[in-house]
Amino acid sequence: SGIYCLVILILAVKNKNMYALLTACGFIIFFLLLINDILHTNSMIQTAHLLPFGFIFILIFQSSVFSLRSTRAFKKAESYTRDLHEEVEKKTNKLQQANETIQQQALEKTRFFINLAHEIKTPLTLIWNYLDTYIENHGKTRELEIVQENFKKLKKDIINFMDSEKIKLGRLEFNKFTRVNLSEYMCNKIPIFQVSAQKKNIAIKYHIDECIFIHTDTGAIERILNNLLENAIRYTGEGGTISIS
Repeated sequence: SGIYCLVILILAVKNKNMYALLTACGFIIFFLLLINDILHTNSMIQTAHLLPFGFIFILIFQSSVFSLRSTRAFKKAESYTRDLHEEVEKKTNKLQQANETIQQQALEKTRFFINLAHEIKTPLTLIWNYLDTYIENHGKTRELEIVQENFKKLKKDIINFMDSEKIKLGRLEFNKFTRVNLSEYMCNKIPIFQVSAQKKNIAIKYHIDECIFIHTDTGAIERILNNLLENAIRYTGEGGTISIS
């Protein structure tokens, strides 16, 4: 049995098993001391019983093997952890780069729309000036008033759009302390939407108290009232009534 174990250990050493050499050394010492005790017991040699020391040697060498295995496993774990941290850092950097690219694209898109709105605003101003001149020269009719008011609304919508894009860039500031006559503002605003309401056979009834003044941003209140009136017309059924008070 001992010779068989030695052969297995020698083959393991030849196969470059890093722990087999220590195990083989411990077992060879144990095996030699075992032969010594057999010969001594049979009075073939005059020595002493040394087998307990053989067990000690085996324990020492096996402890070394376990220690080396634990150290190697710990180093592997450290290496895996380091590799994992590096991989996570690489992935995080890639995600940050992708996020920066997306933000840059969004910023460029926002700037493009702001520039486009500026380009649209210029011809609108020119048309408005010509319309105003035409009304001065030929007089104002109800139809021209409606065109003028809707044109004014279109121009303000472009400004509102520019403001919404500026919000994305963090460049918009509101002037919340402008004194506005809300009564007059509403009375001028409602007729602009009358035509749209009439197309759906919707009646707009309103009663607005006089001299209601508020402090607000004119662009903001314009956007709010437009949304309220447009949604009221959109979601009121045909033949319905919208009441404003």
